[in-house]
Amino acid sequence: MLAALTELLSDADKKSYAIGCFNTPALEILKGVISAAEEIHMPVIIAHGEIHEDVIPLEVIGPLMIKMADRATVPVTVHLDHGRDIDFILKAIEMGFNSIMFDGAHLPYDVNCKLTAEIVKFAHRKGVAVEGAINVIEKGELTDPEIAQDFVQRTKVDALAVSFGTRHGIYCDKPVLEWDRLKKIYERTKIPLVMHGSSGLSENEYKLAIKNGIRKINYYTYMSLEVSREVKKKLNTTQDEILYHDMIKWAEESVKSHTMKILKLFV
Repeated sequence: MLAALTELLSDADKKSYAIGCFNTPALEILKGVISAAEEIHMPVIIAHGEIHEDVIPLEVIGPLMIKMADRATVPVTVHLDHGRDIDFILKAIEMGFNSIMFDGAHLPYDVNCKLTAEIVKFAHRKGVAVEGAINVIEKGELTDPEIAQDFVQRTKVDALAVSFGTRHGIYCDKPVLEWDRLKKIYERTKIPLVMHGSSGLSENEYKLAIKNGIRKINYYTYMSLEVSREVKKKLNTTQDEILYHDMIKWAEESVKSHTMKILKLFV
């Protein structure tokens, strides 16, 4: 069933757990993620990012995401991840996405606040939740608790993406996570926090993140990596002729298995 992000995050905040958010730039990933959530009876967030437009455009994958979320037996939020182009964000909202992230972190701070606040007002009139951002995680920028508090007060975002040491992509070395910084951000903002660059962390690190206010965990890279490795292994070990749809099925099964494992770490 299609579920509002604010409702999912409110329950997660009350009970101190996190909702998994997975990018779904292919049908087999979309099916695998939702199937995993249904099997273990957990809510989930499916996302499409501008970064995946060259893989599959919003016009193609968006309607599928919305339809499958609506038909799911568990609560599913349909989210636009790292939206920077305002027209692109508006397109997703009009299409039926009920959660969007406006990533204005690359903009001057005051401009980011102004645009985010305007998007929040428009989105809220449509019943759409908004996640904001004030730091470019790829550059290693860390979130200042005082600035985070000011940003939340000025924009009225429903959730805030924070940077406290995680990075997007595959880790070349062990990330140094600043737990005290995260705790202070949560204490000052008093809203659900979002962790990007979440792949590759330990079970204990997920638990500590949740303890300190993380309520939405974006996860994709290591799932994608494991799926490709699993398909490659099967191709290398099978003696039979392989049809393309066989590989698609392997990928879907691998997505489901990995997603189930990860979701269980967030509660």
